[in-house]
Amino acid sequence: YAFYNCTGLTSVVIPDSVTSIGKDAFKTYNSISIYIYDNVPVTLPNSAFQKENVTLYVNDVSTYQAAWSEYAGCFVKIN
Repeated sequence: YAFYNCTGLTSVVIPDSVTSIGKDAFKTYNSISIYIYDNVPVTLPNSAFQKENVTLYVNDVSTYQAAWSEYAGCFVKIN
């Protein structure tokens, strides 16, 4: 619940040193952009994000879609 319903939070960069994201960590009812530069998906519960309101920016969309299939429509490739 680290940033649960933190309405002022609009974007977050997840550093390579993060190995897992906890339950409801970034669940919010506002739009949020999450930037993940690591090519290896971290451990993630199904409820880490509010999928209707999250955009996940990643280097390798297919790898993340396979690992986090419940968020399949939320990924955007980082340019």
